[in-house]
Amino acid sequence: MLRLLELEAPYQGGLRRSMVNGFNAGFSWGSSLHSACDGEAANAEKAYAAEGRDLSARLVQANIPGASALPPRER
Repeated sequence: MLRLLELEAPYQGGLRRSMVNGFNAGFSWGSSLHSACDGEAANAEKAYAAEGRDLSARLVQANIPGASALPPRER
């Protein structure tokens, strides 16, 4: 998260605040679902990572002309 903030919102302001608040809300939500790092939490982490990768690929393809698709994700 810190690296993302450095790159996308290096200065204090609305965007940075919104990103931090969104991260904190998501972290709290995830913590309420998974109180321990068990197999279920690990599977959820993999599913969230795959969803993020797919979303990123669609955003790149929609917004960067000529961009190639990301390689297939590892399962």
